[in-house]
Order: sequence, then structure tokens, then C-alpha cells
Amino acid sequence: MDGDPCNRGGKLLSPMTVLSQIYGSYRQLMGHLPDPAFLCQGGQILATNAVALKALRVRAESDLIGQAFADLTGGDYRPVFEGGLAEVAGEGMIPMLLLRTDGTQMECEIRVTALEPGSDLYFVHARDLTERMRTIREVMASEQRYRALVDLALDAMIVVSNGRISMVNASAVQVLCLPSAESLVGQPLERIIHPDYHALLELGLDALSEERGLLPLKLITADGAGLDAEARVVALPGTRTHVLEARDISARVRAAEGVREREARLKGILNTVADAIVTIDEAGLVQSFNMAAERMFGMRADEAIGAPISRLLPEPDDNVVLPIPGVELEHSARRADGSLFPAAVTFSALRLGRQSLQTGVIRDITDRRRAEEAERRYTEDLERQVEERTRELLRLTQESRSVLNAAGDGILGINPDGIITFANPAMTDLLGWSPGDVIGRSAVEVFRHGDGARAGQPVRVKAALRRGVFHDRVEMTLMRRNGSTFIAEYTSSPIPSVQGEEVGGAVVVVRDITERRMVEERLNIAATVFETTAEGILVCGPDGIITVANPALARIVGGTAELGNTVDRILFTASDCSWDAVLETLVRTGHAEEEFWAERPVCRPSGRLGYPFSGRGYPPRGAGGQRYHPAQAG
Repeated sequence: MDGDPCNRGGKLLSPMTVLSQIYGSYRQLMGHLPDPAFLCQGGQILATNAVALKALRVRAESDLIGQAFADLTGGDYRPVFEGGLAEVAGEGMIPMLLLRTDGTQMECEIRVTALEPGSDLYFVHARDLTERMRTIREVMASEQRYRALVDLALDAMIVVSNGRISMVNASAVQVLCLPSAESLVGQPLERIIHPDYHALLELGLDALSEERGLLPLKLITADGAGLDAEARVVALPGTRTHVLEARDISARVRAAEGVREREARLKGILNTVADAIVTIDEAGLVQSFNMAAERMFGMRADEAIGAPISRLLPEPDDNVVLPIPGVELEHSARRADGSLFPAAVTFSALRLGRQSLQTGVIRDITDRRRAEEAERRYTEDLERQVEERTRELLRLTQESRSVLNAAGDGILGINPDGIITFANPAMTDLLGWSPGDVIGRSAVEVFRHGDGARAGQPVRVKAALRRGVFHDRVEMTLMRRNGSTFIAEYTSSPIPSVQGEEVGGAVVVVRDITERRMVEERLNIAATVFETTAEGILVCGPDGIITVANPALARIVGGTAELGNTVDRILFTASDCSWDAVLETLVRTGHAEEEFWAERPVCRPSGRLGYPFSGRGYPPRGAGGQRYHPAQAG
């Protein structure tokens, strides 16, 4: 193998030929080795010897060829070889664990050698250390074993021989804050024990080793701080050596103190709340009872604890019934004196280790029940008043509807949008609509002008309502649905809204004044005739005193026809006729007509002139029921 393998005898060889020759040479070499050997390429096994097959308990070489060498490694060694053999080549002997096919491990050491620079061929030589390690372990089985155990223990281990410390493990160095393990060697055990516990050491380590349980102990660290611990003393048989095993429980003590502090705070909080708080176990027995519960139920906590919850929250048959967690229920609660009161109860589940508990909050709802009862009575009374008021409103509404229906004037209501909401029969009769057709219609469809240039056009009711314009006895001609017209007196008034700020609509009142206008026109004509006729006309009462006389009468009788004068003085001065006789005839027949002579003043010495006179009397009734008697003279 000396010289250039690619140039043998002046003949250039191919790389594959060279690798084949190297493979053959090392395969022959492996057959003579007494130790396991492997030939690998790129981390995969190409060949192995019979010793390796026997050591790894493999039946045939073919079972290993092509397998990654890293697959044979065990424990923490596998990551070293997963990247290939190049990283460990030339590192000398490396401790190693190889895996057998039966799952056991073989302790060995290996050396990895690169066969050719730049190639990926490696020769792995393994040396089985199983027997050697077994021998070493047997030799060190005594003191070495104990030292290893002591040093590797997680708890602090202090070995004491003849009253003095001979060894401390790494955990003791860490717990006691020692600069090194040797700093305590040769020191008395009292050096690391708190003075409060020196009396415990006076009993002797042999006596302490006979204690079955853990001993409370307090150690002193290198900086003088106290360390809470639980300890055990073990005596080594046949020697005067003892091992003190101590476990740091400072964190546990602090946690326990924290728990006790939290429990004290929680207890203080529970004792200050107004609601009763009760804890029960799975059997329904009371486990805790705060001060509010004592006041509410009238019993002490020691009386309630251990009692079934049914004593406080009785069921009909007094059986123990566990409440439903997370659901508030109204329940009858029982005081110590046996009296019952209403309570609201809410329980929530609580897990304490392996124990399941339920914490209940109990609230006395007597006042709430009273308030609810008062509210119920108030509501019933209010409903009764509302019902009575509703009946009164219905009665008033019925009366109002009756008044509206009986009214001679047309009355109609519209809302702010100009929609008709009600109309009495008089209105529908005036406008020629039926009640069912009017309600819900727009007012502009119902109200239309009946004369002038706007005849047939709608009355702008909605626009006037929006502007807040209302009318008081405005005369206009309206058109009925069939096209006929009538003269109306139109009045609109606002309806206040519920809030009282804006107009909630309007009430429209329409009165047919067509007949009145015709009467007025006839009266105007009669007045014209009264003033312009050539016949004298007067009006008097039953007493004969003249109240009205037209100009023609004054011309006929002269200046004696003044108002307040009597009929006898101006008409019957030269006749046997009298007003009483005329009145009697009027009362009897309703009509009187007389011819007689009367006198009137003239400008002559005698001062009076006689003339013939005829008169007719009619007895119409006045507005107050009294009779007025117009008389016509000519």
C-alpha cells in the first residue's frame, strides 16, 4: 500500500480500481483482528468482521451492510455520528455504546481512521469493554458505590464519621452555599445545625437513625441564614459512620405560610361579607361557616360544621339534597330556632386536592320578598286604577262619540299629516261621504271649494296645519262629493300633542249656513220694503206702545208716530175703535182689520185734520215668546 495507489508499475489505475484494492486489503485485515471492525463509506457500513457479528449478535453480515453506523450507537452517542464519521476520524479512542439486536448495549471504545485523504472510506475499530467495566465496577462496589450514590443524590447528603463530617455531596454544597465540598470536611456536625436544634443532636445519631419518619430540622448556611429542612439519619452497618439526608423545605414552608396567610385573609374577608358563606363536602356535610352565616342562622360555626346542609336548607322530607352548582335558587332556610325565612342560594364547585367541595352563598331575601310583594300589590293597584281609568276613558269616549254623533254641526279630526282620523255623521252628511270612506283619507280629497276661480280645487287644510294657521268662523262655499255646493261656516282649532310642544292635529267644525243666508237675504229685502213702502207700518207690544215705525207711518199720521208713543194716541183719536178691541180680535182670530177716522196735526187754526184710515194687525211671536203686533195703516 506504499506509494501512489493510482500509479503501480508505471501503469495509471482508475479510482474505482484503487478503492476496490483498498477495500480488499482492509477486509482481509479485519478477518485477522480479535476485535469488532467495520469498513464504512459515507457513514454507511460496507463490511464487518465475524467478531463484530458475534458481539452485536447479528446472524449474517448482510443484515448490517448498507445500514448507517449511527443506527448502532446508543444513548447520547447517536447525535455524534449522525453527521457522519468525518467529525470523529483521527480523534483516538472514543467511549461508546453499541446496540445489540436483542436491545442490550455493549460498552466499548472505538477509533475511526480515514483510509485515504479526500475519500469517504473509514475504518472503525471497536474494543469491547464489557468485561473490563464489569471488573472495575466489582472492584469499586464498596466505597465508590456509596460515594457515587451520595454525590449524585438530589437531597443534601452529609457523611459523618466519629462525630465529624467526612464528606458532603454536590446538593449539600449548593443548599448550604458552601465554597466547596472540602470546606466542611473534618468539621463537627453542630457546625451546620441551628442552635435551636442542638438538643436534638444530644440524643445521638444512633437514636435518631431509629426514627422511622422524617425529622424537622433547621440548618445553617455558610452565610449564617437559617434553612428549614426535613431530615433522616441512616447508620451504615458495622461502622461508626452515619449519613444525614436533608431536604430543603424552605419553599414549602413559605408556601404553607402563604397559604395560612391567604386563609387568614380569606377568613377575614368571609367574616366581613354580609352574605352567609357555607362550604359542604360530597356528602352534603357543612365544612365551613362564616360569621354572617352565624348571624343569619342563629348558631355558632362549631354547631353547624359537620351537620348536613338539609339542617340549614331543609327539603320537604329533610333528606340531604346537594344543590346544583352555578344556579341561583330561591329556597326556604331554617334558623336554629326552627323558624323559616326565604333565601337565595348559589353554590359553586371547588376542587381541593382529591376532595370535591361546594361553596354556597346564602342571602336572606326577606326584604326583597317584602319589596316584591309591595311592588306586586302596587302593580295590582295600578292595574286596577288603569282599568278603572280605561273604563272611564271609554265612557268619556263613548259620551264624546255620542255628543259628536248628536251634534248638528259637522265635526272632523285630522292628524299632522292631514289624514282624517274621525268624522261625525253630520260632517259626512254635509260633504256627501259615508263614514267608512272618509276615515283614513286626506283632508284635501274631502274639502273642495264650491265657487269662484278655485271651484273644485282642494281646500289647503294640510298646508294651513303645517304653518299653524287656523280659522274662526270663516264663510266659504264647499262642494259635496256629488258636485252640489253649500254655504258653510268653517272653523279649525289645534289639537295639542301628547308632549304638549307641537300641534298633534286639528279639529274642523263645518256648519251649513245656506238657509241662514237665505233668511238674511229675505230680511234684507223686507227691511228695504219696510223703509220704502208707501204704507205706514208699526210694531207694538200688547200694551200698545210702539217699538218700530217706518217713515211712511210718520208721513201719514204726522209727527206723533214717535217710538214709545201708543197706538191709541196716534190712530184712535177720532174714532170709537181702541187698541184693546183690536188686541182682543187679534188674540181671538189671529188677524184684525179695521177702518176708522183718525186725526193728524195740520197748519190751520183748528190744528187738526180728520181723515179716513184703514188698518190690519198681525200677531207674530218674538224671540222671547212675547207677542209683537205689527200694524199696517193707509
